[in-house]
Amino acid sequence: MKVIVAGFTKTGTNTMSACLAALGYKVYGYEQNFFYLRNEWTKILTKGGSKEDFYNMYKDIDAGCDIPFCIFWEEILEAFPDAKIIFMKRKSEDDWLRSWMRQADNVEKHPYLSTLAFLSPTAFSMFKYSRHVGRVAFCSTPQAFFACYRGISSTVAKKRYRDHNNSILTKSTSHNSRRLHETQSDFPSNETRSENHIDRIWHFGNYRTVVFGETHRSRDHPDA
Repeated sequence: MKVIVAGFTKTGTNTMSACLAALGYKVYGYEQNFFYLRNEWTKILTKGGSKEDFYNMYKDIDAGCDIPFCIFWEEILEAFPDAKIIFMKRKSEDDWLRSWMRQADNVEKHPYLSTLAFLSPTAFSMFKYSRHVGRVAFCSTPQAFFACYRGISSTVAKKRYRDHNNSILTKSTSHNSRRLHETQSDFPSNETRSENHIDRIWHFGNYRTVVFGETHRSRDHPDA
């Protein structure tokens, strides 16, 4: 594991995953974690896990992103202490919430998805997995397996997003003492940042991206 993409879901995780893949990294996002590691993640989300579990899950993977991976960024960093952390956030909590609720509504109101859960073993497994992820990520109330996006409070979801961001920005200093050596733009003055651990900050569109930790280069792209 070289890169921990710690930005919460709906902060550009798919774009970051595609960028890292284009640079030659082997990336596990939401779909890959489901297809290849759902049993391991279900155990962690329902019974618990250890540093050794995370190490065995990602020792042959270059980068990971999206929920549930990003929620456990500290535990994964303990298993891979030399990994770089990439953190993304939306310009505002309301922007993030609108994006998330739009996705949740699209899934919940899709005319065929809930039916597919009864017809396809893969869809059945995906909904069961997503129910566990939603419970941990958003403190959602228990729902039928085919209704994994229901029961999510917008207030709780926004607080979970805020707490996740604050956790990364305030706790990252305990993992690395590297001095700030470059920023493309600064946080607003009312936001917390860990100056002895941030490598770079980029703004693009509605996203802000922050890079923590030592610089790694892709095996296949030495100039990355």
